[in-house]
Amino acid sequence: MGFSAGSLIMPETMLISYKDNPFGIRVKKGLGLLKDTVISAHYSKWREHRMLRSGLKKAGVSVGYGIDDDSYLVFEDNQPRYFGTIYIEHNHEIKKMEA
Repeated sequence: MGFSAGSLIMPETMLISYKDNPFGIRVKKGLGLLKDTVISAHYSKWREHRMLRSGLKKAGVSVGYGIDDDSYLVFEDNQPRYFGTIYIEHNHEIKKMEA
């Protein structure tokens, strides 16, 4: 996906955390490699669960991926593969995935 900010720009919709700017959560246009998805980097370290949940609503998308440091997330045929710890937010539920 990319590293840190590089992973954020991959989806069609990009979320910028309130920790990265003084204006709160910002929604911007991404590269469009993933649809109906947003990414949050440094998920546990920055305690981004509220940001991701709010960002999903603000961006109008249904799936959010929180990626911990020292973890990766790759999509093959629109299916996620990961190593380390990621979090998947969908339908107001958060699943912690570890590999």
